[in-house]
Amino acid sequence: MTVFDELIFLENHFVEERRNGRKMADLYESVQHAAHIIPRLYLMITVGSAYIKTKEAKASYILKDILNMVKGVQQPVKGLFLRFYLLKTMKDLLPDKGSEYEDDENDVTDAIDFILKNFKEMNRLWIRLQYMSSQKDDYKKEEEREELKTTVGENIYRLSSLNGLTVELYQNQILPNILDTLIICEDVMSHQFLIECMINSFPDEFHLATLQTLLDGISKLHKDVDIKTTIITLLDRLSEVAGTSEVNIFKMVQRHIEEIFIRFNSKMESNLVIQLSLLNFCIKCYPKETENINSVLESSVNLIKKSREEKLNPECMRLLVKLLSIPLDTLSLKILDMPQYPMLLKYMAYTGRRTVSLRIVKAVFKSKRKLDSIDILNQLLSFVEPLIKDDEDNEEETEAYEFAEEQESIAKLLHLIYNDDLDTYYGLLQRMKKELVQGGIKRMKYTIPSFVFNLFKFIYLLDDLVTKNKEKDNPRTEFSEEEEEEKGPVPELPSITIQKVFYQINELLGLITSDYPEITLRLFCQAAQVIDNITNNIDLEDLAYDFISTSLLVYQDELADSEEKLRAIKLIVGTISHLQCFDPDNYDTLASDAAQK
Repeated sequence: MTVFDELIFLENHFVEERRNGRKMADLYESVQHAAHIIPRLYLMITVGSAYIKTKEAKASYILKDILNMVKGVQQPVKGLFLRFYLLKTMKDLLPDKGSEYEDDENDVTDAIDFILKNFKEMNRLWIRLQYMSSQKDDYKKEEEREELKTTVGENIYRLSSLNGLTVELYQNQILPNILDTLIICEDVMSHQFLIECMINSFPDEFHLATLQTLLDGISKLHKDVDIKTTIITLLDRLSEVAGTSEVNIFKMVQRHIEEIFIRFNSKMESNLVIQLSLLNFCIKCYPKETENINSVLESSVNLIKKSREEKLNPECMRLLVKLLSIPLDTLSLKILDMPQYPMLLKYMAYTGRRTVSLRIVKAVFKSKRKLDSIDILNQLLSFVEPLIKDDEDNEEETEAYEFAEEQESIAKLLHLIYNDDLDTYYGLLQRMKKELVQGGIKRMKYTIPSFVFNLFKFIYLLDDLVTKNKEKDNPRTEFSEEEEEEKGPVPELPSITIQKVFYQINELLGLITSDYPEITLRLFCQAAQVIDNITNNIDLEDLAYDFISTSLLVYQDELADSEEKLRAIKLIVGTISHLQCFDPDNYDTLASDAAQK
């Protein structure tokens, strides 16, 4: 490069010679008599630069002449440096738009033609270096080529810097020529470097306008190219402009990426990195189109299914966490509309699945979104399955504090189950109950009490509806028409009765009595209190009696610790003293039994 700088002084000397009366044509011809080809061509380029500046000859004529002459140097390193010097020297002398060297016969197309021809020859020389290098070691050959790659890439940079460059010129002249040059050579390093150089050099709008051609070209690159880097670079560039375009390019990009997965010898982690980049592209450019994101997740599932690896490595697991975390972080509960999300979740290790599921539960609870339909509830259950059921294939022991946090979150989640229609509400509760009772006794310590309180809530709503229906059938007060309209129609009673709900509560508490007697005892007392609180409890005295009797049996047979027994008897006695639903005989019997304990 120092030599190049020194040659500037020589060029200035040639300009001075012209001022002294010497013709540039004579100088240009005289340097061609130099004995050795390398010095001769460097002199031709230097005097040619001065020749163009003086405008004694058309720029296109000098450029074509020199371009033909430099073909005489086929030694790779010498040829690359010679052509690089040519490109650097002529960069400001090209007939570009707005340039003083542009005229009716010389325009930007001549500049493009000159650079493309120089690029094509430089790429050949660069590839030839792999086979003609003085280095015998393959690694050193690669290292030598790596050091010289910028000389070739300079051509692409110069093309992108032309003032007269338009989308049409890029689409019809530049892109096809560059892609043809790359595909024909079938060289991995050339493909890798130059396609990325092209993506980084030209404007984003050009890539968007020629995306189909560009993707077709990328899919034809050598199968050993690290396609991951190329795709990520392209998606990063496209993400800056795709969101403002009227054309949705996602499906086109995804289709080509899937073809690339089939053709290229990429590892699973590389493919998942591409999927991650495509996912970020979707969220940035099309955040409202969740079907695109679901499609990326589906493609990821298919990739893993087709993989021959029995177990994903830690890096793949890390990428899976990202693939699942990004939609959750950016779209929150919209992930519930993505059926492929739980499908991908299943491929994670059990610990990872629990972590993601817990984040989903917390997001749902934070949003306070009601779980008011069976479809929403079923979808959510598929997302949080690792928290409500054991994994038969998992042998990992969950830390006690982690398990407690997970189950407490599920317990909170239960309180979001609700629907104004009591038949639907009860159906939702029954669907949840089916999952909870399969979760194992350790989970039921947290989930059954919460679920029972949900049933208490349902009972209060059902009791209120029963009362309203009785008032409708036997009105005690006459209301005006306006008051009747404000009250609205009274819904029909659901198929379930209050008594049956209490039977279900008794059944659920029986599941955890022996393992968690103190919790169960408190809930039995609470159930009796609920019966006492509701209006329509005439036929429920026997049930309340059974709840208190059962709590006394639990106190007697299941509790051993003296402090627990003290707390329990105080609760039982306090509950009995406040209950108003017993006739005197039942009250005396229960009070007597409690006193004897």
